[in-house]
Amino acid sequence: MMLERNLLFLSLPDEKMISRICWQRIFVIALLFGLSFHTGAQDRRYYTFEEWEFRSDVLTLEKFQPWSTGLLVVESKQLKFPTIFSLETPKLKRVRVDPDFERIKSEWAQKHPRSAVIEIHHYPFLKSQGMNHAREAYVWVIASGKILNIELVRRGACNASTMLLDPENEPYILIPRDLYLEIKNRILEAEENAKAEGLGIWMKKEVQNQ
Repeated sequence: MMLERNLLFLSLPDEKMISRICWQRIFVIALLFGLSFHTGAQDRRYYTFEEWEFRSDVLTLEKFQPWSTGLLVVESKQLKFPTIFSLETPKLKRVRVDPDFERIKSEWAQKHPRSAVIEIHHYPFLKSQGMNHAREAYVWVIASGKILNIELVRRGACNASTMLLDPENEPYILIPRDLYLEIKNRILEAEENAKAEGLGIWMKKEVQNQ
């Protein structure tokens, strides 16, 4: 009987252990909750694009990563959570970055070195689509009333689908829905124009090989 009591006592966690486990769970839940929102790099402020005005984490372009759709922002060190910013939507199928893509990025960086970077959509830390172990954020790069994402499609550097969210992700955009739908239409129109002019990936030789 004494042995059974001792075993029962050893098998029961003490109050300190229970409390520690509870606080650990609360911390994890709070962390995941926080990661599902904005970057926390700075106070969200109003940003105006054409007739739209909305609150956003307005970041500043530092540089584009070479031969990649990724970019770095000036505020990187201020971010509360590691974030990978990308010109393309987070998908397993990535843009094929070619010399035209790089050239357009380079020209943009020279003309607009302090472009605004606006986060459109992101996956939380533990739901990233790759093995990056960070938030994956789809962004627009904006300067002088132009959006680089549209420019890349218009000049045939990539197709429209790489710059558009899947339908199931559209409800979770971080900007006004009517603005996203307007830019979505412009991206689709830009692709049609690039096709008609045979630019970039839509050159006849490229189309025949696809």
